[in-house]
Order: sequence, then structure tokens, then C-alpha cells
Amino acid sequence: TGMWLPVMRVNVQRYYLYRNYIEKNIYRFNKNDTFFHCDSVDVVFQKNIFKEIKTEDKILFFTEEEEYRVGYGTLNGKWLKHLHNNSNVPLVQNIRHKDIICSGTIYFNTLDLFITFLSRYCSYELICMSNNKKFRENIYYKTGFCNDQGAVNSLIYNYPKPEYTIIKNKDLNFSFISKVTWSF
Repeated sequence: TGMWLPVMRVNVQRYYLYRNYIEKNIYRFNKNDTFFHCDSVDVVFQKNIFKEIKTEDKILFFTEEEEYRVGYGTLNGKWLKHLHNNSNVPLVQNIRHKDIICSGTIYFNTLDLFITFLSRYCSYELICMSNNKKFRENIYYKTGFCNDQGAVNSLIYNYPKPEYTIIKNKDLNFSFISKVTWSF
């Protein structure tokens, strides 16, 4: 394909793949196309999501279960620590009591919103990589063991945009999504 891809985990790299695919195939899309980014293992569709979600000019982010927070001692907290080199920086401290946004379920109301988010996410991830001590020491650490969920939570909570809407799991009226919660 000739497109540039950073060396990183596939769950992070997929955003670059989306961006590159759209860039190469923009003629296949319409400005009012809607998109739903989802994981392939732990999301079950019970209805057609594109008929069920009614929103305009929004990106919808869905949270994990209420009992899970970004904070310390959690897998998500570790991802943020690795993303920002430690847990004491404001980018981690500011969001440690927030609900965890699931990076495996994101709805984009338009092509414009999808492209804009992909650009923001990819730029943010690259900035974090360039500042990441583990990545600088050994590029095979692939963003210091951070996955996309750490980057999505940091980006969305620390740099909110008017088009971002966070839907708490407990308020989820969409009966067509069923997420499996992983425990390690």
C-alpha cells in the first residue's frame, strides 16, 4: 500500500489503518456516512445500530461498568501511567476518578467526525510516543505497553470537544450492544 504505519500494537495501529484506508479510498464515502468502531471479540450486536442511534454531529463514547474507574491499581490506570510515563502527571490525575471510556465502541455520526477524530487520535498517540521513556529506550515497547484505551481516555477527558458525548453504561438505552467485561 505504501502507507506509513508506526510500529505498535494492532489495537492502536487500527486507527492508522482506518485513516490510511479512508485517505486512499475517499471516493467510496459520502459525507453523511456513519461509522461504528468496535472490537471484534467482546461486542455483540442485537439490532442494527445505524437504525437505532439517532444523533447529529456527535461522536458517542460509551463507558465501561460503573464499578470500574480509571484510577490506580487498575489495568486502565497502568495504561495511562505507561502512556504518560507516571501516574502523578496532571493528564492522569485529572481523570483518575472518571468512568472508563471503552475504546472498543465508538459511534461517528459523519465521515467528517470520523476523519477529524482519527487525526486527533493519531496525532495524540504519536506525541505520547515521542515523550514515552520506555519507547525511547526500546522501540519494541510499542508505546510503553499502552493500548488504545489509555490514549482514548486521556484524549477525550483531557481535551474535550463539543462533538464528544460520553454515554454512561448505566444510562445506556441501546439494547443492541452487549459488552463483555474482561478481568485479569
